[in-house]
Amino acid sequence: MSEIREFVMAEPLFDNHEHQAGFSELEGRKGELTYREFGGYLDADLATAAAAPGRAGPDTSKDKGFFDAWSFVRTTGYGQATESACRALLGLDYTRRNAGAISKALCEFAEAKGAEQIYGELYKAANVRWVVNDCCWDSPTKLNYFKGKEHPAFFGQALRYDAVLVLGSRAEVEGFEKAMNCAVQRLSDLDEALDAYTQKAKKAGKLVAMKSAMPYSRRLAFENSSYAEAERAFEAIMQGRPADAKPLHDYLFHRFVQRAREFDLPVQLHTGYLAGNWGDPTQGDPAPLVPILQRYRSVRFDLF
Repeated sequence: MSEIREFVMAEPLFDNHEHQAGFSELEGRKGELTYREFGGYLDADLATAAAAPGRAGPDTSKDKGFFDAWSFVRTTGYGQATESACRALLGLDYTRRNAGAISKALCEFAEAKGAEQIYGELYKAANVRWVVNDCCWDSPTKLNYFKGKEHPAFFGQALRYDAVLVLGSRAEVEGFEKAMNCAVQRLSDLDEALDAYTQKAKKAGKLVAMKSAMPYSRRLAFENSSYAEAERAFEAIMQGRPADAKPLHDYLFHRFVQRAREFDLPVQLHTGYLAGNWGDPTQGDPAPLVPILQRYRSVRFDLF
């Protein structure tokens, strides 16, 4: 190993993109861990490999189908990460023959440890010193995560509420009311509720960034909609009338960035290609963001 490689590999890492549910979730499934735990985003590569034109591909939900597809993806970035992690943690090669041994070794690794210790050992082995975590399955992210009790001390949390930014029905608004414990009848109510919710998240202690992954829902082109235009769209949605929601969505995204500025938080924006399969890569084109970057020069943006 060269001196340069040794130096690079010894540098601690800042992991700015995690989706870890936390201690409670891990504690509930320690005895169910399998070789698939190493895969993560590998699933999308496997789906592509299994989608053979003109014939049925392997069923990757089954062990045989998984490893039939694995042979085609093991040299992708995610495939190499899977092999490296398995070898580093368990000393086992990631192969069909070793599948049972890997699953057994993972369960044994976790069996006598608490979730916090497991997290600590995994991130230490990966030489990760700092983490920004995004619990993206809730919109908005539950306040509980910002208290720091579900993750190691070196985790910070990103606040994400993408579903709010593209709301399209009164039922969705009612869901946000329940999640944020507030009443929302007008656009001003929603604005105030998001301000208050962000304040609560920051006060909880572990809020370190605002996060949005809009390309999963729309292109990254946001016009300067007025409050009046946005309010008209919001009122139409609340009354169940047909409406062009774009002025409202554009307004809410601007307020999202302005909120980050007001609370002195960096903004993580998902750009580029999307996780999964058959997404529209043009929606992740970052070029339309230029007017946003120019308008909000005091905001720190992290473009994924």
